Amino acid sequence: MVLKVDYVDAGVAVITFDNPPVNSLSSKQRALFSEALQRIAERHDIKVVVVTGGALPFCGGAEIRECNTPAQIQAPMMHDLVEICDAYEKCIVAAIDGYALGAGLELALAMHYRIATPDARLALPEVNFGFLPRAGGTQRLPRLIAMEKAARMMLTGAAVTGHEAEELGLVDEVVQGDVVDGARRFSRRFIELGVPPRRTRDLPVKVDSVHVQELFAGLRADVLRTFPEDNGRQFMIDCCEATTKLTFEEGLRVERERYLNLMLLRRIGGMAVDPFVVSDLSSLDLG
Repeated sequence: MVLKVDYVDAGVAVITFDNPPVNSLSSKQRALFSEALQRIAERHDIKVVVVTGGALPFCGGAEIRECNTPAQIQAPMMHDLVEICDAYEKCIVAAIDGYALGAGLELALAMHYRIATPDARLALPEVNFGFLPRAGGTQRLPRLIAMEKAARMMLTGAAVTGHEAEELGLVDEVVQGDVVDGARRFSRRFIELGVPPRRTRDLPVKVDSVHVQELFAGLRADVLRTFPEDNGRQFMIDCCEATTKLTFEEGLRVERERYLNLMLLRRIGGMAVDPFVVSDLSSLDLG
Protein backbone atom coordinates (compact mmCIF):
# COMPACT_ATOMS: atom_id res chain seq x y z
CA MET A 1 0.00 0.00 0.00
CA VAL A 2 1.26 3.49 -0.85
CA LEU A 3 -1.73 5.64 0.07
CA LYS A 4 -5.21 5.25 1.51
CA VAL A 5 -8.27 7.47 1.91
CA ASP A 6 -10.67 7.36 4.86
CA TYR A 7 -13.88 9.26 5.47
CA VAL A 8 -13.87 9.33 9.27
CA ASP A 9 -15.95 12.40 10.12
CA ALA A 10 -18.78 14.24 8.46
CA GLY A 11 -17.16 16.60 6.00
CA VAL A 12 -13.58 15.37 6.50
CA ALA A 13 -11.48 13.07 4.32
CA VAL A 14 -8.12 11.76 5.54
CA ILE A 15 -5.41 10.88 3.03
CA THR A 16 -2.64 8.78 4.57
CA PHE A 17 0.70 8.32 2.87
CA ASP A 18 2.03 4.78 3.35
CA ASN A 19 5.32 4.47 1.51
CA PRO A 20 7.95 3.08 3.92
CA PRO A 21 10.39 3.94 5.23
CA VAL A 22 10.03 7.73 4.98
CA ASN A 23 6.90 8.36 2.85
CA SER A 24 8.99 9.62 -0.04
CA LEU A 25 7.16 11.00 -3.05
CA SER A 26 7.58 8.15 -5.50
CA SER A 27 5.89 8.23 -8.90
CA LYS A 28 3.17 5.90 -7.58
CA GLN A 29 2.70 8.02 -4.47
CA ARG A 30 2.39 11.17 -6.56
CA ALA A 31 -0.13 9.58 -8.93
CA LEU A 32 -2.29 8.11 -6.17
CA PHE A 33 -2.28 11.36 -4.22
CA SER A 34 -3.39 13.32 -7.28
CA GLU A 35 -6.11 10.79 -8.06
CA ALA A 36 -7.37 10.84 -4.47
CA LEU A 37 -7.66 14.62 -4.52
CA GLN A 38 -9.56 14.45 -7.80
CA ARG A 39 -12.05 11.94 -6.37
CA ILE A 40 -12.55 13.96 -3.20
CA ALA A 41 -13.07 17.14 -5.21
CA GLU A 42 -16.19 15.55 -6.71
CA ARG A 43 -17.75 14.89 -3.31
CA HIS A 44 -19.88 17.80 -2.19
CA ASP A 45 -20.14 16.42 1.35
CA ILE A 46 -16.37 16.75 1.95
CA LYS A 47 -15.21 20.19 3.04
CA VAL A 48 -11.72 19.53 4.43
CA VAL A 49 -8.93 17.13 3.44
CA VAL A 50 -6.38 16.07 6.06
CA VAL A 51 -3.05 14.73 4.75
CA THR A 52 -0.93 12.65 7.10
CA GLY A 53 1.97 10.24 7.14
CA GLY A 54 0.12 7.88 9.46
CA ALA A 55 2.54 5.79 11.51
CA LEU A 56 5.42 7.02 9.34
CA PRO A 57 6.94 10.51 9.06
CA PHE A 58 4.78 12.99 7.15
CA CYS A 59 7.08 13.02 4.11
CA GLY A 60 10.83 12.67 3.66
CA GLY A 61 10.87 14.34 0.24
CA ALA A 62 11.70 13.01 -3.20
CA GLU A 63 12.18 9.29 -3.87
CA ILE A 64 15.93 8.85 -4.33
CA ARG A 65 15.47 5.24 -5.43
CA GLU A 66 13.87 6.54 -8.64
CA CYS A 67 16.79 8.78 -9.61
CA ASN A 68 17.99 8.08 -13.16
CA THR A 69 14.84 6.07 -13.94
CA PRO A 70 11.81 6.91 -16.11
CA ALA A 71 9.68 6.94 -12.96
CA GLN A 72 11.36 10.15 -11.84
CA ILE A 73 9.71 12.21 -14.57
CA GLN A 74 6.34 10.49 -14.69
CA ALA A 75 3.37 12.80 -14.28
CA PRO A 76 2.29 14.24 -12.02
CA MET A 77 5.67 15.68 -11.14
CA MET A 78 6.42 17.46 -7.90
CA HIS A 79 5.55 20.94 -9.12
CA ASP A 80 2.24 19.56 -10.46
CA LEU A 81 1.28 18.25 -7.01
CA VAL A 82 2.16 21.54 -5.40
CA GLU A 83 -0.03 23.45 -7.84
CA ILE A 84 -2.90 20.99 -7.39
CA CYS A 85 -2.81 21.52 -3.62
CA ASP A 86 -2.45 25.27 -3.93
CA ALA A 87 -5.46 25.64 -6.24
CA TYR A 88 -7.66 23.04 -4.50
CA GLU A 89 -11.11 24.40 -3.71
CA LYS A 90 -11.48 22.52 -0.42
CA CYS A 91 -9.26 23.21 2.58
CA ILE A 92 -6.23 20.93 2.80
CA VAL A 93 -4.63 20.50 6.22
CA ALA A 94 -1.14 19.00 6.54
CA ALA A 95 -0.92 16.91 9.73
CA ILE A 96 2.84 16.72 10.35
CA ASP A 97 4.44 14.20 12.66
CA GLY A 98 7.98 12.86 12.47
CA TYR A 99 9.36 15.17 9.82
CA ALA A 100 8.58 17.08 6.64
CA LEU A 101 11.79 17.52 4.66
CA GLY A 102 12.67 19.01 1.30
CA ALA A 103 9.92 18.34 -1.21
CA GLY A 104 7.82 17.01 1.67
CA LEU A 105 7.86 20.43 3.32
CA GLU A 106 7.32 22.17 -0.02
CA LEU A 107 4.18 20.08 -0.42
CA ALA A 108 3.00 21.07 3.06
CA LEU A 109 3.71 24.74 2.32
CA ALA A 110 1.31 24.52 -0.63
CA MET A 111 -1.44 23.10 1.58
CA HIS A 112 -3.72 25.67 3.15
CA TYR A 113 -3.10 24.97 6.83
CA ARG A 114 -0.52 23.03 8.83
CA ILE A 115 -0.60 21.42 12.25
CA ALA A 116 2.26 19.50 13.84
CA THR A 117 3.32 17.57 16.90
CA PRO A 118 5.72 19.38 19.26
CA ASP A 119 8.78 17.39 18.24
CA ALA A 120 8.10 17.20 14.50
CA ARG A 121 11.00 18.42 12.36
CA LEU A 122 10.52 20.72 9.37
CA ALA A 123 13.35 21.68 7.01
CA LEU A 124 14.43 22.54 3.48
CA PRO A 125 17.90 20.96 3.55
CA GLU A 126 18.59 20.95 -0.21
CA VAL A 127 21.46 23.43 -0.05
CA ASN A 128 23.51 20.97 2.00
CA PHE A 129 23.31 18.50 -0.89
CA GLY A 130 24.24 21.06 -3.53
CA PHE A 131 20.72 21.79 -4.75
CA LEU A 132 17.92 24.32 -4.27
CA PRO A 133 14.22 23.87 -3.56
CA ARG A 134 12.42 23.78 -6.92
CA ALA A 135 8.73 23.42 -6.05
CA GLY A 136 8.11 26.92 -4.72
CA GLY A 137 9.72 26.53 -1.30
CA THR A 138 11.83 29.67 -1.65
CA GLN A 139 8.74 31.69 -2.55
CA ARG A 140 6.29 30.29 0.01
CA LEU A 141 8.41 30.07 3.17
CA PRO A 142 9.01 33.88 3.42
CA ARG A 143 5.25 34.37 3.17
CA LEU A 144 4.73 32.34 6.33
CA ILE A 145 7.70 33.31 8.51
CA ALA A 146 9.92 36.38 8.75
CA MET A 147 12.27 36.73 5.80
CA GLU A 148 15.51 36.58 7.79
CA LYS A 149 14.50 33.36 9.54
CA ALA A 150 13.21 31.87 6.27
CA ALA A 151 16.43 32.73 4.47
CA ARG A 152 18.64 31.35 7.22
CA MET A 153 16.58 28.15 7.41
CA MET A 154 17.18 27.59 3.70
CA LEU A 155 20.83 28.74 3.75
CA THR A 156 21.71 26.34 6.56
CA GLY A 157 19.21 23.56 5.88
CA ALA A 158 18.48 23.54 9.61
CA ALA A 159 15.26 22.01 10.91
CA VAL A 160 12.80 23.62 13.30
CA THR A 161 10.59 21.70 15.69
CA GLY A 162 6.83 21.80 15.66
CA HIS A 163 6.87 24.15 18.66
CA GLU A 164 9.38 26.47 16.96
CA ALA A 165 7.39 26.32 13.73
CA GLU A 166 4.24 27.45 15.54
CA GLU A 167 6.08 30.37 17.12
CA LEU A 168 7.42 31.37 13.72
CA GLY A 169 4.07 31.03 11.94
CA LEU A 170 5.04 28.04 9.84
CA VAL A 171 2.38 25.85 11.43
CA ASP A 172 -1.01 26.99 12.67
CA GLU A 173 -1.32 24.75 15.69
CA VAL A 174 0.72 22.27 17.72
CA VAL A 175 -1.19 19.23 18.95
CA GLN A 176 -0.35 16.80 21.69
CA GLY A 177 -0.97 13.11 21.11
CA ASP A 178 -2.23 11.72 17.82
CA VAL A 179 -1.75 14.26 15.04
CA VAL A 180 -4.66 12.93 12.98
CA ASP A 181 -7.07 13.28 15.90
CA GLY A 182 -5.81 16.83 16.32
CA ALA A 183 -6.25 17.52 12.62
CA ARG A 184 -9.80 16.20 12.72
CA ARG A 185 -10.68 18.52 15.61
CA PHE A 186 -8.97 21.38 13.78
CA SER A 187 -10.96 20.56 10.63
CA ARG A 188 -14.31 20.37 12.40
CA ARG A 189 -13.81 23.91 13.70
CA PHE A 190 -13.14 25.05 10.15
CA ILE A 191 -16.28 23.38 8.87
CA GLU A 192 -18.38 25.00 11.61
CA LEU A 193 -16.94 28.43 10.83
CA GLY A 194 -16.93 28.01 7.05
CA VAL A 195 -13.23 28.88 6.80
CA PRO A 196 -12.05 29.02 3.16
CA PRO A 197 -8.68 27.82 1.82
CA ARG A 198 -5.80 30.16 2.67
CA ARG A 199 -3.32 30.05 -0.18
CA THR A 200 0.25 30.75 0.87
CA ARG A 201 0.98 32.35 -2.50
CA ASP A 202 -1.56 35.09 -1.71
CA LEU A 203 0.03 36.08 1.61
CA PRO A 204 2.32 39.12 1.80
CA VAL A 205 6.05 38.51 2.17
CA LYS A 206 7.10 38.94 5.80
CA VAL A 207 9.91 41.44 5.45
CA ASP A 208 10.83 44.86 6.85
CA SER A 209 10.78 46.91 3.67
CA VAL A 210 12.87 49.69 5.24
CA HIS A 211 15.84 47.42 6.00
CA VAL A 212 15.41 44.77 3.31
CA GLN A 213 18.50 45.71 1.31
CA GLU A 214 20.64 45.67 4.44
CA LEU A 215 19.27 42.21 5.24
CA PHE A 216 20.19 40.73 1.87
CA ALA A 217 23.59 42.45 1.83
CA GLY A 218 24.32 40.97 5.25
CA LEU A 219 23.23 37.50 4.16
CA ARG A 220 25.45 37.67 1.07
CA ALA A 221 28.41 38.81 3.15
CA ASP A 222 27.84 35.93 5.59
CA VAL A 223 27.76 33.41 2.74
CA LEU A 224 30.89 34.85 1.11
CA ARG A 225 32.75 34.64 4.40
CA THR A 226 31.61 31.12 5.30
CA PHE A 227 31.11 29.53 1.86
CA PRO A 228 33.21 31.66 -0.52
CA GLU A 229 32.75 29.39 -3.54
CA ASP A 230 29.15 28.34 -2.95
CA ASN A 231 27.01 29.55 -5.85
CA GLY A 232 23.99 27.67 -4.53
CA ARG A 233 23.67 29.78 -1.41
CA GLN A 234 24.01 33.01 -3.40
CA PHE A 235 21.31 31.72 -5.76
CA MET A 236 19.16 30.98 -2.72
CA ILE A 237 19.43 34.63 -1.68
CA ASP A 238 18.47 35.65 -5.23
CA CYS A 239 15.28 33.60 -4.82
CA CYS A 240 14.51 35.18 -1.46
CA GLU A 241 15.12 38.65 -2.83
CA ALA A 242 12.78 37.90 -5.74
CA THR A 243 9.88 37.54 -3.30
CA THR A 244 10.27 41.22 -2.39
CA LYS A 245 10.41 42.54 -5.95
CA LEU A 246 8.35 40.24 -8.16
CA THR A 247 4.97 38.57 -8.30
CA PHE A 248 4.66 35.03 -6.98
CA GLU A 249 4.68 33.54 -10.49
CA GLU A 250 7.71 35.60 -11.49
CA GLY A 251 9.46 34.46 -8.32
CA LEU A 252 8.79 30.83 -9.25
CA ARG A 253 10.52 31.44 -12.58
CA VAL A 254 13.54 32.90 -10.78
CA GLU A 255 13.64 29.83 -8.53
CA ARG A 256 13.59 27.50 -11.53
CA GLU A 257 16.22 29.51 -13.44
CA ARG A 258 18.58 29.59 -10.47
CA TYR A 259 18.08 25.86 -9.93
CA LEU A 260 18.92 25.06 -13.54
CA ASN A 261 21.89 27.42 -13.52
CA LEU A 262 23.22 25.69 -10.42
CA MET A 263 22.85 22.30 -12.08
CA LEU A 264 24.73 23.60 -15.12
CA LEU A 265 27.57 24.89 -12.95
CA ARG A 266 27.76 21.54 -11.16
CA ARG A 267 27.90 19.67 -14.47
CA ILE A 268 30.64 21.96 -15.78
CA GLY A 269 32.54 21.36 -12.55
CA GLY A 270 32.21 17.61 -12.89
CA MET A 271 29.97 17.30 -9.83
CA ALA A 272 26.79 15.26 -9.45
CA VAL A 273 23.75 16.75 -11.14
CA ASP A 274 20.16 16.06 -10.22
CA PRO A 275 19.19 13.72 -13.08
CA PHE A 276 15.67 15.11 -12.90
CA VAL A 277 16.82 18.27 -14.70
CA VAL A 278 19.61 17.12 -17.02
CA SER A 279 17.30 17.32 -20.03
CA ASP A 280 16.39 20.91 -19.06
CA LEU A 281 19.95 22.24 -19.08
CA SER A 282 20.06 22.66 -22.84
CA SER A 283 17.20 25.16 -22.61
CA LEU A 284 19.23 27.67 -20.60
CA ASP A 285 20.15 30.96 -22.23
CA LEU A 286 23.88 31.09 -21.59
CA GLY A 287 24.31 34.50 -23.14
